[in-house]
Amino acid sequence: MKARKYLISGISLAVLASSLATGCGSTEAVSDAVSSQEQVVSTSVETLTLVEDTIQSYKTLSASIVAKNEVAVIPKVGGTVSKVHVKVGDKVKAGDVLFEIDSRDIEIQVKSAQSSVTSSQATISSAQAGLDAAEAGLNAAKANYNMNTGSNLDNQLSSQKANVENLERQYNDLLRDLESNKALLEVGAVSQNTIDNMETQIATAKSNLDQAKNQLKTLEEQTIEETKRASEASVQQAEASVSQATASIAQAEASAAQAQTSLENAQQQLSYTKVVAEIDGIISNCTVTEGSTVGAGSVALSLIDIDKVKIAFNITGDLVNTIQAGNTVYTYIDAVSDEPFEGVVSTVAPAADSKTGLYPVEIEISNPKHLLKPGMFATSKLVLSENPSALSVPIGAVIDKGETKYVYTVDADNIAHKIAVETGLENETHIEIVSGLNANDVIVIKGQDYLSEGSLVNIVAAN
Repeated sequence: MKARKYLISGISLAVLASSLATGCGSTEAVSDAVSSQEQVVSTSVETLTLVEDTIQSYKTLSASIVAKNEVAVIPKVGGTVSKVHVKVGDKVKAGDVLFEIDSRDIEIQVKSAQSSVTSSQATISSAQAGLDAAEAGLNAAKANYNMNTGSNLDNQLSSQKANVENLERQYNDLLRDLESNKALLEVGAVSQNTIDNMETQIATAKSNLDQAKNQLKTLEEQTIEETKRASEASVQQAEASVSQATASIAQAEASAAQAQTSLENAQQQLSYTKVVAEIDGIISNCTVTEGSTVGAGSVALSLIDIDKVKIAFNITGDLVNTIQAGNTVYTYIDAVSDEPFEGVVSTVAPAADSKTGLYPVEIEISNPKHLLKPGMFATSKLVLSENPSALSVPIGAVIDKGETKYVYTVDADNIAHKIAVETGLENETHIEIVSGLNANDVIVIKGQDYLSEGSLVNIVAAN
């Protein structure tokens, strides 16, 4: 604006000097000459034709990239490293063997435990055989008890009495027959041999009768209670044998279980001598070499998964409700590219950190080519809100005068007009015009500080 005033002042002085030299010039001629010169003075500006476009309001945050997943490989047994299968930078899959620890001592423990298991199983088999025999004895004792008590004993007495009576009848019949045959012998009707045979039969019958009477006497002398006590004692002894055999099996099974546990522990310890990867990833650090010693619980290797990387930020409470998981984030990593990498918000903490009062937020970015490395510095634009059909202008085009904001438009005659506007979303480069302008309006984006209402402009660049 000052440059234009100086120009006009110079022209005015020249006109005035010319009038004075003639000595007859009027003030009206001087005024007309100045007005004529002002009409040709213009201010050079750059303009922009407004179109609807997307504008986003975002928060810029900076932090370092970290791996999506990082795992410290810690052996569960210590010992001498016998073989190393990987080096820093190698890609591995979950389950791949990374290195091996000398396993000879543990293999001896496994063989010893296997021997104990085999011995315990043999002891169980022997104890089972003893139990089978004891149970058979118990069954026999119970059967004898049932036979020698109650109605069984009465049946035996009745049966034996009937047997005695039957043998006694047979014996008496033989005696009568002998007497009859002796009479016949005197008259020669039978032979002496017949008499001898009958006497032999009588002697046998007498012996059988006496034996049966003795057995009956023995049964009669016994009481049911005595027989029951004897049978019960046999059953109790058999039951004790079964209990002892059962206890022997339980003891053998407990020993076998302990031996099996020892075997499984030894086998597990043996499996730990092959240290494997827990995740798919890349070896980022390796401190073991063949022949070196590692301790159980000490970090030997580090694995990182960078198929995805993450960036962790802390945000204030006034922002935490403006974002949510799934929001798009544009991240710039200058070490890799000038173009932004698109990521998403993966987590938003529901509560502030008790120490900082800030809310932790994590962003995930796909990294299939592994271009992004942990430790690289990243600047992320966290989108808070957006309008996909906004009229937005470069933020410098809006002149802020306290409560009033305005821009300059240019009409078809290249005349500038001061237009009051209301603004909306804003970011580092652009600001949304909510009211005051329309699509296809031409606004001044450079040179507006030298304009006033009605200024003539010279458009040197149009966008």
